[in-house]
Amino acid sequence: MMSDYHSYLITSLDLHTVDLEEFRHGGTNITAFRLVDPEKPEIQKVIQDWIYGEKRYNRELDMGQNSNKTETSLLYDAVHLFAKALHDLDTSQQIDIKPLSCESTDTWPHGYSLINYMKIVEMTGLTGIIKFDHQGFRSDFVLDIIELNNKEGLKKIGTWNSTKGINFTRSYGDVYTQIVENLQNKTFIVTTILSLKKSSRKEGITQPDA
Repeated sequence: MMSDYHSYLITSLDLHTVDLEEFRHGGTNITAFRLVDPEKPEIQKVIQDWIYGEKRYNRELDMGQNSNKTETSLLYDAVHLFAKALHDLDTSQQIDIKPLSCESTDTWPHGYSLINYMKIVEMTGLTGIIKFDHQGFRSDFVLDIIELNNKEGLKKIGTWNSTKGINFTRSYGDVYTQIVENLQNKTFIVTTILSLKKSSRKEGITQPDA
């Protein structure tokens, strides 16, 4: 089931964290989406900061460039979004902090205001542009379309977002080269039906041995 006659669409956004070396040269069409591009300078900088931060406490963080999962980046962006919204709210009104009990029905008076601020805040994080619609759902986010090839591994071939749909970025030359490489070292058996108008037997052609 892993030949050049099979195609797979992977729904996980963390395919870039999987070792696909043994599948690179099989010819199988493996396509996936990703929200986080591990090659972005912003992500590489954050990972290095995490590693150096752990070293200050004599702890080792085994985290390579392709080991950053989507969930980790989403959590990182969520904390920064919360901090930014809280800062913006603090500049517009006086925020009072008081202890609350989990067993009490009391609520923080600034809770609804903070949520509304988080809905209108726009920022760029590890997962791209962060913005929300009026219902509080994330909008206008971009997914990379990636494909596994035998030379470069996972390669970005396009993008998708909720407003513009799919946009393939690979050129005609890239597609043509890939087709030629897939057809190399292959033998094809051509069959036809004899017809007076379209095809007929030509005398003098040597038939191959069975």
